[in-house]
Amino acid sequence: MDDVVNAVSHHDGHPGLALFYGGLVRTKNMLSVLMQVMVVFSLIAVLWAAYGYSLAFGGEGLFIADLSKAFLIRRNTGLTGGHLHLIT
Repeated sequence: MDDVVNAVSHHDGHPGLALFYGGLVRTKNMLSVLMQVMVVFSLIAVLWAAYGYSLAFGGEGLFIADLSKAFLIRRNTGLTGGHLHLIT
């Protein structure tokens, strides 16, 4: 559940950042900058789900983890039998 809360809170800031960068350009280029920021953040979200989560929270590694959870496979959500149990 914490993963969902963190993801939503991070996605809330993207429109504000897009508007900030959009304010730095001429009016005719505003839509272009807004779309570029949204596309880049969408690409980052897909890459995080595909590889980043596994490299951060995967198996044992010296500096980074392995790709054992790439594409969010074998991810323990803590849901068993319809009840949420804490993962320790």
